[in-house]
Amino acid sequence: MIVIGLSQIQGGAVTIQHDGDLTNDPFIVGDSTIAANNGNGTVGAINTGTQIITSQAFPNPGSVTQGNVTINFINTPPTLSANTSLPSAQQTQPSTFTFADLAPVVTDVNSDITSVVIDAIAPGATLTINGITATPGTVITYTDTLISGLDKKLAICSELRPN
Repeated sequence: MIVIGLSQIQGGAVTIQHDGDLTNDPFIVGDSTIAANNGNGTVGAINTGTQIITSQAFPNPGSVTQGNVTINFINTPPTLSANTSLPSAQQTQPSTFTFADLAPVVTDVNSDITSVVIDAIAPGATLTINGITATPGTVITYTDTLISGLDKKLAICSELRPN
């Protein structure tokens, strides 16, 4: 009779921190196309000895823990600075300008692909972009022509954010 000694394997913990790559993609475990598509995740499973995750997408942003596996999505938000006053703008007259006139500067320490999106338009104000009425969620490009309606401040200055 042959007796083989077996020992209990004790697992450790796995913590993965990611920043979502350039387009803030979710972290995906067990996706065989990750390497070919320059994706964000693992080709195979995560196995800690006591916890196995074979296939799952972890959403952005935040932290998810399953057993002794933790996936942290950490991404520093981009910042936007711009000239908020235009010398030719008058309070009671429509103002026509390009987005470039605001001299926007988007800075992102994660080097994400960013765009500038209108979050809100000041109450009572109007804003058109290239002749089309803007609404929250509209993306602005550097060459867009903007017309701010009659209001005490430019509607565009209500809020801008990199996306």
